[in-house]
Amino acid sequence: MNRTNDADDRILALQRIIASREQAPRERTVLGILYLQKGDSDAAHEQFLKAAAEDPLWTDAHEGLGSIAIKRGDFDAARPHFLRAIAINPDNLSARFALYDIEQALHNTPVALAHQMEILARQRLFTIRAPNEQRSVLILLAPGDWKANVPVDFLIDFSTTTVHKLYLTDDGALPPIPKADLIFCAIGESDAAIPLLHQAEALVAQLGLPCINRPQRIVHTSRTGILESLGTCSDLALAPTRRCSREELLEDVRAHQETLLIRPVDSHAGLGLERFPADDEREENVRAYMERVCADYYYIAPFIDYKNDDGYYRKYRIICVDGEPYPFHLAISDKWMIHYYNAPMRDHLWMREEEQRFLADLPATMGTTACEALRAIARRTNLEYVGVDCSILPDGRLLVFEADPAMIVHHLGADGVFGYHVPYARAIYAAFERLMDRLRARS
Repeated sequence: MNRTNDADDRILALQRIIASREQAPRERTVLGILYLQKGDSDAAHEQFLKAAAEDPLWTDAHEGLGSIAIKRGDFDAARPHFLRAIAINPDNLSARFALYDIEQALHNTPVALAHQMEILARQRLFTIRAPNEQRSVLILLAPGDWKANVPVDFLIDFSTTTVHKLYLTDDGALPPIPKADLIFCAIGESDAAIPLLHQAEALVAQLGLPCINRPQRIVHTSRTGILESLGTCSDLALAPTRRCSREELLEDVRAHQETLLIRPVDSHAGLGLERFPADDEREENVRAYMERVCADYYYIAPFIDYKNDDGYYRKYRIICVDGEPYPFHLAISDKWMIHYYNAPMRDHLWMREEEQRFLADLPATMGTTACEALRAIARRTNLEYVGVDCSILPDGRLLVFEADPAMIVHHLGADGVFGYHVPYARAIYAAFERLMDRLRARS
């Protein structure tokens, strides 16, 4: 069947129906969806607008308008369309899921979590049936923001893998559990997640299915837990990280003369992370930091300078799948606190060329010592899927910033400048699919 011709035939049929009626909001919405599938967002926008005008209570039209705004990256414009949809129907979970994403994109995390709470009050299990099902997986998730779980929507092909997303909550209540080939515990480590990981471990034991990332192992991926798991590996360098209460922080700072890094426990993406040199003003600066960055507990560690001879810092992200390391990205910056989103990779061709060399040949870039260290991380964490943020020290050792399963892997925004990312992201997706099939074959 020629799917392009079939879509064109459906468009023509819908246009005839619409022309024959005074109002046709349902048909206009379907027509808008077809236009979107063909990549014509302007034509889709026109149909959704007309559908909403013909029937202001037709929620699908409002969601269509919101979806187009999201595709255009205009989250401020998307928000009112989805708010209108839930004003019409408070039980509209798809609109609330969209608002959960929108509010986080707009840095309104408390509002996003309020929408998630409304969703989970109504439903905790969400099934997405694959039209060409080859496997099925039960994914265990925790309530929270984007960083609370592995971003599975990028990782899994929903056309061939049926997904049952189960959110665990503090009350321990569970809906009927659907049949699945295997389990993937996608919950990331945090203080809030610990009781949910214990709950997940009990469920995994009860179901007896193969499991990617046993929950009891994720518990040990905190910044101090990783230090305990990996600290004896000679090919790794890890800053001796300590966890201390708010009351203990100043005392700990006074006990150390080197430059220190301090961050709140459970923070990621550099939120609340600051560097404090050993000078006469450090104690006063830490007091001011504690007022500015309030937390019950903090991580404190010596700063290990990883700047290269050319004056730039480099942070590599590698995803280990079934014990093998796969490169995902390299961020280069003249700033010590690097994240891919704020590194000037777009501005410098030489940076992108270096990243491409890393992606094409990880051993040549990082060296055999570092590659073996990455495999050691996979073995010692005993996780089938784990991300590693790291750098290379002059002596060839791997400086590990974080080893955590809940690292984002995607190829969104891989436009012409960053199009080289796509095959390497897809290699990680394919490795994860092979992992699922290997475990499924054992069951």
